Amino acid sequence: MYAFGYPAASPYDGSKLIYCSGGTFSALLSNGIGMTCNMTGGSSGGPWFKSFVEGTGVGVQNSVNSYKINFFPNWMFGPYFGADAQNGYNTARAS
Repeated sequence: MYAFGYPAASPYDGSKLIYCSGGTFSALLSNGIGMTCNMTGGSSGGPWFKSFVEGTGVGVQNSVNSYKINFFPNWMFGPYFGADAQNGYNTARAS
C-alpha cells in the first residue's frame, strides 16, 4: 500500500508531497486499516493505493489518510474501501 499526503505539522511544512509504503493491518475496534506511516496533520484525505506502480503512478485507491492515535505516532489509519465504495464508484461512473 502507498499513502500520499501533504503533511503540515512538524517536521513537515505542507509544501511537499510525502508518501509512505508498506503492508497494512486491521485497525482494532473499527472496520478500518492501518499502516506504518509518520505523516503528520495536514495529510488527511490523501489517497492510499494498492497495486501501485511507481513508474506509471497507477494503482487502485483503497483508503485515505484519516486519523492517528497519540499512543502510536508512527501509524496512520483509514477506512477500508470495500464493495460499497466500489458500487458507489460504478454508479457514479455510469451516470
